[in-house]
Amino acid sequence: MISILIADDQTLTREGSAAVLAAVKGFNIIGAVQNQTELDKVIIECKPDVVITSNIEKFNIQNLDIDLSKILLFFNSQDQNDINRSLAFGIKNFLSKTCSSKELIDAVSATAGGEQYFCKQTLAILSSKNSSINDLADIPNLSAREIEIIKLIAEGLTNNEISEKLFISIHTTKTHRKNILKKLGFKFKNSAELIAQLNILR
Repeated sequence: MISILIADDQTLTREGSAAVLAAVKGFNIIGAVQNQTELDKVIIECKPDVVITSNIEKFNIQNLDIDLSKILLFFNSQDQNDINRSLAFGIKNFLSKTCSSKELIDAVSATAGGEQYFCKQTLAILSSKNSSINDLADIPNLSAREIEIIKLIAEGLTNNEISEKLFISIHTTKTHRKNILKKLGFKFKNSAELIAQLNILR
């Protein structure tokens, strides 16, 4: 059972999110709080698996007795800098308030499982023209082909899809990917993790 705490000062956000998640088997809403005092109390008493909030500063997330990987940031900003600041703050899971119910459910499951989660809207913002995805030429030793492959990975393409798009073998794609990992100095499982790491490196 995944225990979920919702911390938001907007009644509709709290109640709407709680209603969607409460209907999911295996999810348990342990609280829907609107201020710091209530949040602190529930965290101490219940140790939630996931805390959903839309304001990490108002709720003083950094000083909570909880791992930041358990925080799911529910945002409505379209500003890439806002997301980058949250990444630098230590937040790893992002969900736009324009997302679908399915994405909300997927985000909670991923956060509870210790996986990083970026919704489609977050990926779109981070992949915009100002993103470091498009500044990869500044990273030493990356070839033009490797930069091309990284951008396709960031778009969510699989190895097979990349191979078909670039007219190269799956073996060649995998070899490029291994070389990219060595050059960048970190591992990534998916497009969300890649974008997050590249933005941290900016």
